[in-house]
Amino acid sequence: MEVAVPKLMLFTLTVEALFLAVAFRLTSPLKMVAQASTKVNLLHRSKTLTDRRSVGVTAEVIGIEGLQSLLISLLFSVDSWVSNAVASLTSVVKQYHLDGIDIDYEHFHATPDIFAQCIGRVVTILKNSRVISFASIAPYEDGDVQRHYMALWRSYGRVFDYVNFQFYAYDRSTTVAQFLSYFERQSANYNGGRVLVSFSTDSSGGLKPENGFFTACERLRSQRKLNGIFVWSADNSKANGFTYERQAQALLAKA
Repeated sequence: MEVAVPKLMLFTLTVEALFLAVAFRLTSPLKMVAQASTKVNLLHRSKTLTDRRSVGVTAEVIGIEGLQSLLISLLFSVDSWVSNAVASLTSVVKQYHLDGIDIDYEHFHATPDIFAQCIGRVVTILKNSRVISFASIAPYEDGDVQRHYMALWRSYGRVFDYVNFQFYAYDRSTTVAQFLSYFERQSANYNGGRVLVSFSTDSSGGLKPENGFFTACERLRSQRKLNGIFVWSADNSKANGFTYERQAQALLAKA
């Protein structure tokens, strides 16, 4: 019997809290379930924190440039960093009733191997101890970023449920054909992962909805490759009544 795979649509609502060499950007997503054969998890990415009427919550782990250098210097070994990160994240997850974490480091002062060991071990411990139920990563097309995240994926890809790839980091002139080729490339890079497509409603680049994003999604859906949709950001979408988010939700409900 065929089992429908849950589709994820990820957004982020943020407020910052500092822990040693790491900042945790707390996120409060809005989770909705479509009455269809496919379950739709709708979460919203934004720059500001709203009220907590949401059903599911995730935390985004981000790097602070300058502070992050502590990861490989001064007081911290990998073991102590992992222990501190697990303790701090566990506290944050329980305090804010979070469901999972999204890893969004974009600046690195550690080698890919150290990054992989630190993040991979933290996520593994949090999942094994049932502190979180899911975890994701948010890479984009950049040499240094990809080196670190692909090292993490090679060693710990099994503990991550989604790859929230930032396709909106590509050029604004991206065509449907280019977008599809980018998706195939990243699916190969993160082999075996559920790679989410993404677009932005701010001034970021990538393939915009008005330029063919949903056409690309329909093609992926027809190939049974549409794992979910990742949108940045709710602050900009709110002014338009979340028009594109509603369109994305409807598409995912029939995917």
